[in-house]
Amino acid sequence: MTEKEFVSYIGPLAATDMKKTGILASVTAAQAILESGYGSTELAVAANNLFGMKATLSGNNWPSEWDGQTYTKDTKEQDKGGNEYTVSAAFRKYASHAASIKDHSDYLAGAKNGSALRYAGLIGETDYKTAAALIKDGGYATDINYVSKLCNIIEKWNLTKYDEAPQKRSEGTLNIIESIVTNSDCYKTGRTITVKGLMLHSVGCPQPKATVFVNNWNKPGAGACVHAVIDAEGSVYQLLPWNRRGWHCASGQKGSGNNTHIGVEMTEPATIRYTSGANWKETGDGTNTRAHVMATYKTAVELFAYLCKKYSLNPTADGVIISHHEGNVRGIASNHGDVEHIWNKFGLTMDQFRRDVKAAMSGTGTSPATQTRELYRVRKTWADAKSQIGAFSVLENAKAVCKEGYTVFNSKGQAVFSNEVEAQKKPNVNLPYKVKVDISDLRIRKGPGTNYGSAGYTGEGVFTIVKEKDGPGATKWGLLKSYEGQENGWISLDYATKIA
Repeated sequence: MTEKEFVSYIGPLAATDMKKTGILASVTAAQAILESGYGSTELAVAANNLFGMKATLSGNNWPSEWDGQTYTKDTKEQDKGGNEYTVSAAFRKYASHAASIKDHSDYLAGAKNGSALRYAGLIGETDYKTAAALIKDGGYATDINYVSKLCNIIEKWNLTKYDEAPQKRSEGTLNIIESIVTNSDCYKTGRTITVKGLMLHSVGCPQPKATVFVNNWNKPGAGACVHAVIDAEGSVYQLLPWNRRGWHCASGQKGSGNNTHIGVEMTEPATIRYTSGANWKETGDGTNTRAHVMATYKTAVELFAYLCKKYSLNPTADGVIISHHEGNVRGIASNHGDVEHIWNKFGLTMDQFRRDVKAAMSGTGTSPATQTRELYRVRKTWADAKSQIGAFSVLENAKAVCKEGYTVFNSKGQAVFSNEVEAQKKPNVNLPYKVKVDISDLRIRKGPGTNYGSAGYTGEGVFTIVKEKDGPGATKWGLLKSYEGQENGWISLDYATKIA
């Protein structure tokens, strides 16, 4: 990967992280570039570790989702006299570069110096020079030129454009994040097509994060690749140039839609579970599933309207817009049931989708656009900026981390949510109670949220819940009785059925 290709690859990943953490994407990308040598270091290649994060860091007293895997390599240290010597050290190993970025941001957001945050004020800071200085002053680096090095990289590659990536969609706009998978064999073939149609897919697993698929397909040996992946937040991750031949539908008796159609995947909600083939069932109350499906449908309409305009396609003409299932019926795709296997439950059809695309084309707002960014900040008071624990573009994400004594403020400093107020509204819950878990890999978290590390898995069985709490990643979290003493064993109650 060239330096330019790495910048194009890492920028969107940092922008996605910024939406969740409030840490400037330009600074995250610059740190990754500086510390991984544009993704070329041994740690970046062999362990997906972009920042040289060691296995033990700041006493590991900050929330982390790192799974404990390590990579050992020789590294140079200095004694008090400045003399270098070589030691063998354990570094964190990650499943993907996106996981490395998340863990790095979790560290910057949660690491402490005594009882105080080590990098206080970093979350939500909008000036990259100030953010870089906060990181340096917190003890991240000893290099006296560290701040200037980061700033030079940011300015050289215009990384602030990733800070300005659309954070809030308004009607009729698209947020297309270029995430070209230059490492994939599909991309490297260089084959192009004359675009004659568009094929809609659904990913076929309960994974709402589009970046997971970006990372999985941006590797040598990946056997599939689509042109774009849509998430429920309104973002479209573009993995291939639109006229590059994708590997998204295999082939049928009459050939392959890969030769004629752009392929687009929609992510699926975390609140479903596949039972067999294309059959699935709800694991929640249905609210999240419906919201996710309707959100991806809406974005797909906008994207397909944009692409139809771009390639002068008639969306209601025969064979122009089809699902993977319809492609199979036509003999140009493998035997899949998407997208109908998800849509049928919600009364959505491909015929209606094609009509909606045609209607959207008559409007004027289907071109990608940049919108003003709204951030919701979680603080004790608006004036107490140092107490801030996060800044989020999505209000529900801010509410999820708003703990007791904290309030969510909009960009004007107006309170929009208070933990104390909401706590008074919550109904009483009869505790303890028993739940049944019928999946073998339900993860136990050390705290009530996916931002806490793993403590293992439950396995199938009946368990006693002694406390409930709100937290990111689930409608509600339950504390297992066997972890009651230190309160370090929580499960998502979305995957458990109350029985007593």
